[in-house]
Amino acid sequence: MEHNFWFQNLIYRLKSRFFIISGIIIVGFSIISATDVLGKLKIWAAGEIGMPKDNFQLAAVIELGKTPESQNKPQNNLLPLPAPKKIETKIQSKNEEQAASTSIAEQPLISEIKNCSFATNQNPAHQPVIMNEIAWMGSMLSANDEWIELRNISDDTVSLQGWQLKDKGEQISVLFDASFSIEPRGFMLLERTDDNSVPAIAADTIYVGALSNSNEGIRLFDPECHLIDEVIALPDWPAGNPGERRTMERHMSFSWYTYTGNGVNGINGTPLAENSVPLISTSSNPIPFSQTDPAETANAVSTSTAEISPASSIATLMITEVQVSGVTINDEFIELYNPTDIVVALTDWSLKRKSSSGTEYSLVPKSRLEGKSIAPQSHFLLANEEGYAGAVTADVQWAKSNTIANNNTVILYGPDGGVIDKVGFGEAQDFEGTAAQNPESGQSLTRQNNIDSNDNGKDFIGNIPTPKS
Repeated sequence: MEHNFWFQNLIYRLKSRFFIISGIIIVGFSIISATDVLGKLKIWAAGEIGMPKDNFQLAAVIELGKTPESQNKPQNNLLPLPAPKKIETKIQSKNEEQAASTSIAEQPLISEIKNCSFATNQNPAHQPVIMNEIAWMGSMLSANDEWIELRNISDDTVSLQGWQLKDKGEQISVLFDASFSIEPRGFMLLERTDDNSVPAIAADTIYVGALSNSNEGIRLFDPECHLIDEVIALPDWPAGNPGERRTMERHMSFSWYTYTGNGVNGINGTPLAENSVPLISTSSNPIPFSQTDPAETANAVSTSTAEISPASSIATLMITEVQVSGVTINDEFIELYNPTDIVVALTDWSLKRKSSSGTEYSLVPKSRLEGKSIAPQSHFLLANEEGYAGAVTADVQWAKSNTIANNNTVILYGPDGGVIDKVGFGEAQDFEGTAAQNPESGQSLTRQNNIDSNDNGKDFIGNIPTPKS
């Protein structure tokens, strides 16, 4: 009996020790497993937020998983566990990277945008974009239905990012952003206040502000505030009919004429379309004139004495020869040429000159050209009234006190106040393309073959004077 009790007691003690040892083993493995799991979790979380794993601490650290170093750190130094961050990687091709880089580079910073002022003494470049049609008088539906049409006259797409359009009082001030561009030979329509100014045709952009019927103006600037185009009402607009609400349209010579069509939807104009065919005023009745082929009207014009009304001024004239001195210092003349097949009236036209410093002076005022005209494909001679010593009689003379000299610019203005042609030479500050050379003694500046490439340096050479020939 005693032996049996001893045996049972031995069995009990062995079981107790077994459970204690088993418990110690299980707890040990738990500590090792928890430490390993926390270590892996630490590495994963640190990688997700881009932090070195040695510097990362978990917010919820199981006591069994703490290292001796972490146990010694204050509790408030523990960082909260951030939510897992999903990282997306987009692989770009080399071309895509270059395109993205170019796109960003082409977008100017706001601080780089210049505020162009309407007030400027620049001459318009008339390229690559022009104002092609303006409804300053509104439409038959409402006088408030004003709109402005731009046209790209080049063979390349033109971005208008940073360009500005302003009226004389700058109540109209349009700044174009990177989303605006015009396709080659394409149009852009700007409507006043809302998209109802031109029914059934969507505007490309909306502007605020109204155009005055007189003493007004509109100018278009590029991002560097270079004057690209302009139209001035002095005091009246050069074209357009407020009574019939007919728009003012642009001719290829950059002058203006009044819309001649029949109108659609109360709009007497051609928004986002080719302009109407301008009319030539004759002694009896108007004759349609083609902008693309002036020769089409040659037969019609030859049957009567046709002149362009000063208001429309649709023909292009050129300065073809300039003499700054000859027998005497005031032996000066300027030759104009009419390359078209129509007679051009010179009423309200004028010529001015600019000195080498850029100061502009009157040369031939409007009063001296009143009632004058140039026959088709013919020359017109203007000369100093006392200094000119040539054998060819001048058609118009200017005052002796008005003189030209080396390093000057001669400018021809149309009846609307726009620059029709100019030639700068020597050290002149104003010229087309590049300046021509000053003529040598006994020579005049002569346009080669009546070609106008808008580059004075290429178009003009020094030659023996040949007025009207």
